[in-house]
Amino acid sequence: MLTGRVDGFILSETFTLAKVGGVLLLAVTFAVAAVRRSDFQPGFKRAFDKRGMVVLILIIAGAVSTIINPNPKYFFFEQHVQFLMLFVLTRVYIDTEKRLWWALVFILLARGADGLLGIYQYLTSPTVVRIAGNFIDPNEYACYSLVALPIAVYLFENSIGIMKKLFFAALGMLTVISVIISYSRSGAITLGVMLLLFLIMGGLKFKKRLILFLIILVIFAAILPTAYWTRMETVGGLFGDEGMERSMLIRRDLLGTAIQLFLSSPLFGIGYMQFRQAPLELMGGYAVQRLRLSGHSMILQLLAEFGLAGFIPFVALLVMALVSGFKAGAAAKRAGDEPSEASYASGKPSEASYASGKRLRLLATAVTGALLSFLVMSFMLGTYSKYLYLLVALPMVASDLAFSSTSPPGPGNRAQRAMTPANGGGS
Repeated sequence: MLTGRVDGFILSETFTLAKVGGVLLLAVTFAVAAVRRSDFQPGFKRAFDKRGMVVLILIIAGAVSTIINPNPKYFFFEQHVQFLMLFVLTRVYIDTEKRLWWALVFILLARGADGLLGIYQYLTSPTVVRIAGNFIDPNEYACYSLVALPIAVYLFENSIGIMKKLFFAALGMLTVISVIISYSRSGAITLGVMLLLFLIMGGLKFKKRLILFLIILVIFAAILPTAYWTRMETVGGLFGDEGMERSMLIRRDLLGTAIQLFLSSPLFGIGYMQFRQAPLELMGGYAVQRLRLSGHSMILQLLAEFGLAGFIPFVALLVMALVSGFKAGAAAKRAGDEPSEASYASGKPSEASYASGKRLRLLATAVTGALLSFLVMSFMLGTYSKYLYLLVALPMVASDLAFSSTSPPGPGNRAQRAMTPANGGGS
């Protein structure tokens, strides 16, 4: 990745064909969906409900911060056009439980493929200590691998047939192995937190959750290299001043630095991408000369870069997404395992199973767990990216599906009418 210094800030020179391709791919998909789907307009309106408007407010706040600060303008808009389109397409297109299931399968397959790539790198590059797969940073590799772990768990539980269960179990194990070969301390901490969350989250009986907890814990501890344990011991340096590893020293001082940057411009922040460069003078001349991930905290990054104008809607968005996920699980639990009226209304009995309360509850818990994993890692890693907008959209989709499938069809249920196959919402 090429970068340059211009008047004290980092200038991106990475507007490559790949990024142009990303924008074009989303734009073409958006246009095709608008032309071919008769329910695109209702779905578009659904995407900009209260939760969607919070996304819009967050992006507008970031745009204002970008415009009023002396930092590259196009980089913000090039990225956030993709972020917004991805959020809208997710909420418009994934309008059935079958499509939500397939979306999670594709996410899991992508992460599984990256896990296999990481194992290949580990076996063929013995001089490389930390594996990053298809990512630049090993911590990022661990982060997005762990996003897939809750998905693998609940797809495993949701599957019928030994081959499917073995397939999803294997993909889940790949996520754990990816964390190990990344040697990511943040990844190990996040995995530990997620294992504890598995014990208290719904979707599975407690006995199954406990067995899952013990299996993953034993596998992780059994194959963990000694060097990883040595690396994890450096985390204790956060609570002392002597013999602290330099990277841990930077992380410890980052909180105070972020507060200083926030106080320098509390309303609109210091500008997008500037949290990576601004600590150069404040932190003893140290700065990672990269555009990604050097902030080591998405939470602190958004506070410093977007100020209160962006941080408040950012926190509101996370809360609303998590509440949507938990409410979706609760609504599906109330519905029980009986197929909904909406499923029978499609005239396709084979699709009735996709609307069962148990299935939807598992899917809702999977997307909520994926978002929680991402957020836990976000306290230790600069993860502000398009994945955030995808992961906050999925619990909202689950919520829309849960309340449309548990409510009786009728003139007042606009969400359900938009999602029925008669209106183009079927698979």
